[in-house]
Amino acid sequence: GKLGGDLNVNLSPTLKLNLTSNTDFSQVEVDRVAINLTRFNLFYPEKREFFLEGKANFEYPLDNSNTLFYSRRIGIEQLATVPVWGGARLFGKVGRHNIGFVSLQTGRTPDPSGEGPDIPSTNNTALRYKADLGSQSYIGGIVTSKINGELSNQVVGIDGGYATSSFLRNKRLNTRAHFAQSITDGAPDTDGTAAGIGFSYPNDLINAELAVTQVDGGFRPELGFLARSGYDLLQSTLKIEPRWFTDLGVRKVLFQPWN
Repeated sequence: GKLGGDLNVNLSPTLKLNLTSNTDFSQVEVDRVAINLTRFNLFYPEKREFFLEGKANFEYPLDNSNTLFYSRRIGIEQLATVPVWGGARLFGKVGRHNIGFVSLQTGRTPDPSGEGPDIPSTNNTALRYKADLGSQSYIGGIVTSKINGELSNQVVGIDGGYATSSFLRNKRLNTRAHFAQSITDGAPDTDGTAAGIGFSYPNDLINAELAVTQVDGGFRPELGFLARSGYDLLQSTLKIEPRWFTDLGVRKVLFQPWN
């Protein structure tokens, strides 16, 4: 037999502490497995309720589905489930401070193939912090850590975002920039950085976006997700959305000359 449990404590109306032991994920919906005919990693969304609660407090996107914290790295190794011995999560908001902290220990597990060494017991920790600036902007950072008897990997990142609804008097403008460095076995990885900057102009007539991302080939976010490494990405979109024919029940007409 196995005995486990969860304790949820509301430290304040907006800050929650969760303690867990022998966490049970048996009621989780199974994935619709895709056959991968590409050279890129497939992204599967998180479906475990334990990680879905407070998910926004841990988000640190790079681009598309690439992210520095991917909760499915915890409890799944080499496509096999590993037991979660226990740990803690703290997430929520205190004043202008947004906090996301998780630290979980997984147990040793036999190699799924039966040919290699056992999967070692691993500590998985992430700390995400964002401080509100004004009504819509923020500055923050993240630290992730995966440590076992065979590997020590950390990622340190900083980011910030500026948003306003009074650009050019009454237009919206959003910007975000980020930079991260991975560290393996105590030393910064060679060519182990990721950086990016993005702008969006989501307004009624013109909706435009521009984003630039660079991920070095040596960047190793062991608790994150990368479809691939070693790439430069430029994304740009231009949409023109006039409100024509509203008398006929048409809310908006979309022209997208560039994507």
